[in-house]
Amino acid sequence: DQVDIGGSLLIIGGACTVKGTTSTVGLSGDFIMAGGSLRANATSAANGIININFKGNSRQSFSKSGGVIEKSNGTATKGEIRFSILENAIVDFGESVLNGDASFTVAAGARLITRHAEGIAATGSTGSIQVTGTRTYSNDADYAYAGSLHQVTGLGLPGIVRRLIIDNASGVQSGAGVTLSRATTINKELVLSDGFLQTSATNMITIVDGAGAIATGNSFVAGPMRKTGRSAFTFPTGWSGI
Repeated sequence: DQVDIGGSLLIIGGACTVKGTTSTVGLSGDFIMAGGSLRANATSAANGIININFKGNSRQSFSKSGGVIEKSNGTATKGEIRFSILENAIVDFGESVLNGDASFTVAAGARLITRHAEGIAATGSTGSIQVTGTRTYSNDADYAYAGSLHQVTGLGLPGIVRRLIIDNASGVQSGAGVTLSRATTINKELVLSDGFLQTSATNMITIVDGAGAIATGNSFVAGPMRKTGRSAFTFPTGWSGI
């Protein structure tokens, strides 16, 4: 079954259940869960699968303040709940956490925005994505950090990304900004809109030949960075790129 929702999907109570079949929700608006349950039930004869696909043409939001995301397995089958941000979709998780019995995918060409202090994690119970299933973060997607307090990027940030966007409003004093958790290569663009990105000799930004960097206002890289290739390039380190 395929259902396309042009507006928002709200789950505030009751049970939203799939049993022994596959249902796909193409979502163009926000996902808001404040109560109830999202449940995939497998039967003895068939899997139960729910696909939640973010596919909007404008920024979408994910909000989860309550409720349960869960699955049950059959004798030789399984239930699955899959959240995906599709190509060209932009999803802002705010400070919310996607948790429960699900998997999560950021597709190539998609953008994930997090305001969570712990960024995004590859495993475990930290950051915006805490599902028990697999987490797939594309190397050809955009990742934006837009919190109001200090953030770390988290080890879910791939070693190669299309764009890394820093839009953190915590200020430029010590203990603020965004700290890079791993060495990261950017193959399209580093966008410094607000706040700073703290790097180190171990966790360094590398911008490949043909990629660029944009810095505005009091936004900059604090620490070492690397640029490959021979094209002209202004290093956005220090105040306002100076």
